[in-house]
Amino acid sequence: MFDSQSSIFVDQIDHYDRSKFKFRDKQYVWPALGKSGLEALHLGCLVITHGKGYDTDIPAPPVAWCNGNFKEVLEYYIKNEAERTEMAAAGKEWALKYSSYDFAAQQVLK
Repeated sequence: MFDSQSSIFVDQIDHYDRSKFKFRDKQYVWPALGKSGLEALHLGCLVITHGKGYDTDIPAPPVAWCNGNFKEVLEYYIKNEAERTEMAAAGKEWALKYSSYDFAAQQVLK
């Protein structure tokens, strides 16, 4: 098993003009955790990404969500090592359970 060389990974931070987004519902927030973010979770990094988590059949991933407050979220986790380490460990545990070939195969075979 590999470990990461960094503590924090930034994945898909959104800075585009929302007025041009095809969904006009102001409550709608597109979650932006991508494949690179999933890889970072597997490596034990805290992931910061745009959006907000919501549970479905799978619980929302334990990542640091930001929506226009990236600087504050980043500074918080830089200054709070215990929270950063705890979130990274929870993220790795989540990824090993819900982002694996075995889990994907079980979901397809239901």
